[in-house]
Amino acid sequence: MELLDKNYQVSSPKIIIFDWDNTLVDSWSLMYQVINRTLLQYGKEEWSLDDVKNRIHRSMRDTMSLYFPDNWQEVGQFFRQCYSQFTKEIKPLPDAESSLVLALNKKILCAIVSNKTNHFLLEEIKFLNWSKYFQSTIGSGDLAYDKPSPITVQETLKRIIGDTNIDSEQVWFIGDTVTDMETAYNANCVPVFFGNEENNFIRYKSCMPKIWFKDHKLLSHYLEML
Repeated sequence: MELLDKNYQVSSPKIIIFDWDNTLVDSWSLMYQVINRTLLQYGKEEWSLDDVKNRIHRSMRDTMSLYFPDNWQEVGQFFRQCYSQFTKEIKPLPDAESSLVLALNKKILCAIVSNKTNHFLLEEIKFLNWSKYFQSTIGSGDLAYDKPSPITVQETLKRIIGDTNIDSEQVWFIGDTVTDMETAYNANCVPVFFGNEENNFIRYKSCMPKIWFKDHKLLSHYLEML
């Protein structure tokens, strides 16, 4: 664990809300294939893998309406049809299940808030046999708005603890993108960055993470020590 805010006093989490793609599972290569099939189908130039990583943070409906404002629903349908061919190729990130098992053993409540279309999110969780780890799962389309809207976190907490009050410092949001950190800030919970950004946090100046785990081995070690 690395503290990016050196003055931050860490509180042990009681609830961890995870992003899904590239936080718990490796899906960049799948997204790269599907987005480029979609772009070529609709007469656009292909994106590099770096382009995909930099541009695909929001939900499909938000992303497609940005790049295809005139026919985003049609494009989105094609995208979903392509992606449906890959759902059983999803793979966990190294040691990701260790993190989930440790959280379960430590009685830390876990949930998913993802901008992946809800149908695919649930299908992938079921395929990995991970449903037992999560008290709540919210994907794109489950609510009126997707990440970075705070309603995604508010609804998650409502499902998990109802009207019970909880210290916001004990609710962690762990994710790998700017959108995840924006969500944490908007919902007033702890923004925890996951992954290897090589200290490139320029894009995060308005939503700087407080804690950073580069991989699940480090996260698992932290959870084991609680």
